[in-house]
Amino acid sequence: MEHEIQELFNDTKIAFDKSPIKKLADDKSAKWAYTISSTELQKGKNLIVEFNWEVELKQKYTAQEFIPTINFKGLHLNKELGSLQKIVRPLLEYFSPEEIDNAVRSNFCFFRSKQEDQLTQTDLDLSTPLFLKLIDILEPKSIIGFSNNLKNYFIYHHLCSDLKKLEIPSNKRMLLVAKGIFKCNDQSIPIYFLPHPDAKLTSVARKEAWDFCFKEN
Repeated sequence: MEHEIQELFNDTKIAFDKSPIKKLADDKSAKWAYTISSTELQKGKNLIVEFNWEVELKQKYTAQEFIPTINFKGLHLNKELGSLQKIVRPLLEYFSPEEIDNAVRSNFCFFRSKQEDQLTQTDLDLSTPLFLKLIDILEPKSIIGFSNNLKNYFIYHHLCSDLKKLEIPSNKRMLLVAKGIFKCNDQSIPIYFLPHPDAKLTSVARKEAWDFCFKEN
């Protein structure tokens, strides 16, 4: 596994050097760089993903060189999950503590940006094989996504099959949640698309979305 992870680092550096988002960051002297994971990488665990890594104003980042040794529980206890702190309690309604404590946290796109819409199609095309390689390494039990852009990208590009969708009314608009199967080589992995924890939703709508994904229908 260590050899595969090192290959992923090498591939990520090559891809990032070609990416428009790197050129944009360099033009702004921003140095946003890239990250593969904020937790240790373990096979067969739940993988929690957003669209891409954010940056803080005026903060400069270096490219990640080593995978952390901390687990998801450690990030939570150290309050290093940002807005994802809000998903821990609801996750424990559907998963065991061990399953959440040892979840892996990453992003579909490893390249950082200030805003998601700064990523071009070229950035995402460069990111897709990197994400697939991560999945190939981890063989995750499930993928749980918290990003509207992630959901839309996967659906539009037919990256998941057996898709089930549900529209839920909330605050005079409709929330779309979805679940399906993500296929990578010989793997068929359940994938769930939930609203971001910062999305302005009613508590009733959010609970209905989670139940749709994780309760047997």
